[in-house]
Amino acid sequence: MILSSWGISDIGNKRLINEDFFFTNDQHHLYVIADGMGGHAGGEYASKIAVMTVKEIMTTARTSEPFKKYFDKAYISDDHEHTLKNSLLLASTKIALHAAENVELKGMGTTCVGLFIEGTHAYVAYVGDSRLYLLRNTTFSQLTDDHSLVNEQLKMGIISKEEAARHAFKNIITRSIGVTENVDVDSFQCTIQKDDIFMLATDGLSNMLQGDEIKKILLEHDIQTAVRKLISQANAYGGDDNVTVVLIKVMEI
Repeated sequence: MILSSWGISDIGNKRLINEDFFFTNDQHHLYVIADGMGGHAGGEYASKIAVMTVKEIMTTARTSEPFKKYFDKAYISDDHEHTLKNSLLLASTKIALHAAENVELKGMGTTCVGLFIEGTHAYVAYVGDSRLYLLRNTTFSQLTDDHSLVNEQLKMGIISKEEAARHAFKNIITRSIGVTENVDVDSFQCTIQKDDIFMLATDGLSNMLQGDEIKKILLEHDIQTAVRKLISQANAYGGDDNVTVVLIKVMEI
C-alpha cells in the first residue's frame, strides 16, 4: 500500500496560541488530529497528549512485543478498530489525571480523530467535533458525526441546517477527551479505494467553509496545494479559530 499525506496547522487570525495538534505517518498508515480546550496552556497540552498517546499505542506499542508489556493487554489487540478506540480512551485517562494533579490545567480537554489504514480498510475512532471527510471520485462526504450541542438539536429537528451553520453555540461540544477519565468513543471501519482522499480537519475549517467549497478545492488541486488553499481560505473568511487540515491520498492498494 502507498499513501501520501500532507498537513498544516495554523493559529488563525484571532487566537493567541494554537491549541490544535496533529500527527501523520505514511509508513505506519496513521493520522491523528486534535483540537484542545482549557485555560492557560490546558488546551495546547491536552491536544498534544491525545495525539501522542494514539501515536504511541498505534505505532510502538502495537508493533513492539517488549513495549506491549507496559500496557494493559485490553488496549492492544489484532483488532485495529478496537486498539485505535482504546488509544483514545487511554488518552482521556492520561489527560484527566494530569488535570487532577495540576490546578491550572483543571477542565482541559480535547477533540480527537484517529485514522488508521491497513489492507483494504480504514479504521476510525473519534470524540468531539473535529471531522473526517472522504472524497471518492466526485462524491464528498462527512464520515464522522459531530458530538456537539448544535448537531444534537439538528438531529432532533429542533433547528435546520441553515440555522445550525450560524448558531451562536455551534462551538459547544457534548463529548471531549480528558474532561473525565471515561468517555464514549465512537468508532467504525470502511473499505478504501485507489485515489480516495481522506481529510481530517478541526472546526476552524468546518466553521468557515461549506462542503461544496472544500470539495471544489480538493478536486482542482494536488493535496499539498489543497491544504494550503483550505487554510488560506479559512483565514480569509475571518480565521476565527486555529485551523488544522490533513489530507491523505490512497495512491496504491
